[in-house]
Amino acid sequence: MDASSTDRELLEVELELYHPDCWASPVAEETEALLLGHQPVETGDIVVERVSVYGDSPRHIDEAIEESRASPFVKTLRTVESSARHTEGTLTDAYHYARDLVVEYQTGVSMGSSLASRGFIQDGPFYVGGNTETWQLLIHADRSDLGQALDSIRDEHEADITLTQVSPATSARADRPQSIREYQDVLTPRQREALDLARQRGYYEWPRETTTRELAAELDIGKTTFLHHLRTAEARLLAPDSGAESDANERTIPR
Repeated sequence: MDASSTDRELLEVELELYHPDCWASPVAEETEALLLGHQPVETGDIVVERVSVYGDSPRHIDEAIEESRASPFVKTLRTVESSARHTEGTLTDAYHYARDLVVEYQTGVSMGSSLASRGFIQDGPFYVGGNTETWQLLIHADRSDLGQALDSIRDEHEADITLTQVSPATSARADRPQSIREYQDVLTPRQREALDLARQRGYYEWPRETTTRELAAELDIGKTTFLHHLRTAEARLLAPDSGAESDANERTIPR
């Protein structure tokens, strides 16, 4: 990136992406488990990464692990004793069981290394649900160069990439909306669609009149992808300034 320093800013970026060589997406899509990828480390032609697998039952997680082992991209896979943890109010709330893995896979299929080589910094674990990866990132760049960086990744991996959020990495903004209507205007179309459908179908009624699985099927997307859109929309509407999602206490999910 050759932009002058005065044009560059620290940006928070959220990406939703799919690329055909991802080992985790077929696992999540086939089993409907949720995978969280933590910071990958490259060693020669191998990437080593800790991955947290979330499911509805121990058997559900076992199925996801076996599906992972069967991937042609995975070299080795080991379970580890450390408990998978998450933050209250995140996408993992939809699941009751979790297990941690250490996975070794081929360097060429690592989206993390492609992002890092273009200046992106991973800002927390990335979600893999259905056939979609969701990445929270930071980058110090000119906005005009951001699109070029994403285009080069699209070409390298034959990837579908959607930029769902880009904003200055600051805690206070003068242009923050002041009403629920204005807050809703800052949602992405997918977030707004998920939230509107949940309201229309009685998801927020007590007792609930529908399930996230039914809502996801109506939009023809995976359950975990739908939940990501819905939880992100809720977080922006309910606590846009407090940072509550990132500061909440962690808890261990029972095995």
